[in-house]
Amino acid sequence: MVWTNLTMKKIVIPVIIVVFGVFAFIGFKVASNMKSTRQSADIQTTTSAEIPLVTQSNYIFIHVNDLTLEKPELVSVWVGFINQSSPSQFMLLPIFPTYNAEVHDRIIHKFGLNSENKVNQRFMIQLQSSFDFKIDGYILTDDTGVSYSNQWLTGTESSVTSMAAVTDSDKHAILLNGQNSWQQFCQLVNTGSANSYFSAINWTLLLPDHFSTDLDFESLTLLADRIVRAAGQVQCEVLSNE
Repeated sequence: MVWTNLTMKKIVIPVIIVVFGVFAFIGFKVASNMKSTRQSADIQTTTSAEIPLVTQSNYIFIHVNDLTLEKPELVSVWVGFINQSSPSQFMLLPIFPTYNAEVHDRIIHKFGLNSENKVNQRFMIQLQSSFDFKIDGYILTDDTGVSYSNQWLTGTESSVTSMAAVTDSDKHAILLNGQNSWQQFCQLVNTGSANSYFSAINWTLLLPDHFSTDLDFESLTLLADRIVRAAGQVQCEVLSNE
């Protein structure tokens, strides 16, 4: 959902890669070997066996090449598993690109955006059926948004230019870049320093052309506020081994 209020730069919400974005209390323990069709099996096992559904929320972070294009290309998708336990937990897992060629192609085929940069329901249903988990919301950004996010995360200007993955080598490069960025973010979260990232976000650079979400303003603000006030009491972990 494209936001129209360009004064939201005071809101503290992560937008990393995805753009690495909505954070709260996340948790969930899944297997770390993600190089094959075990991505689907690992998610299914964890969701059904280890986390009470009443406390669990799942958000996806979608990265495309350019939201100003008529048909942006899908670059990557990560899922954040949120659990409001004590301590609260936030686990991040890459689900696209995937080394399973059949699943990879099905996801690409279903992906699409409408004129307001809203993700189509066929894509959401495909992700849920492929990996067997419920999606509670999404954050969508493009190369420009990711570039800004990396700058706010590291303090160093960067330029991201992405292409949809075709070979396993392409997939590895995309997954590794996302893994590195999320690990940097988790380091801030785990040390109680995440506000340094949130406070640097300038929404006038992201809206309306480089960021979209189906979450409402109140939900985003609440999630971001929780992680800022948690003061290091959130366990953040990246479940990827590229």
